[in-house]
Amino acid sequence: MNTCDKGAKHELLAAAWLLEQGYQVFRNVSPAGPVDLVAFDTETGEIVLIDVKTGTNMYDTNKLKPEQEDMGVRRLVYNPHKKTFVLEVFRKSAL
Repeated sequence: MNTCDKGAKHELLAAAWLLEQGYQVFRNVSPAGPVDLVAFDTETGEIVLIDVKTGTNMYDTNKLKPEQEDMGVRRLVYNPHKKTFVLEVFRKSAL
């Protein structure tokens, strides 16, 4: 499986995981956009902008681009070996 297909597969797995966590999930139709998924928590009203990454941990994946950081995008890292997900805790610095 090529890299693009693996990325698409991992995004779908991430969307399914977020659904299991109670979020409503929306996928980006543009492969070049700054956000892969938008997750909405119907109980709290929280909206999470997500970039799905594949790796063993947060330090094993690419960092977000400055544009993504400015938007408040968070990484959701999928570990294909353990089949686990970790959602990055995002704290935007004060201006």
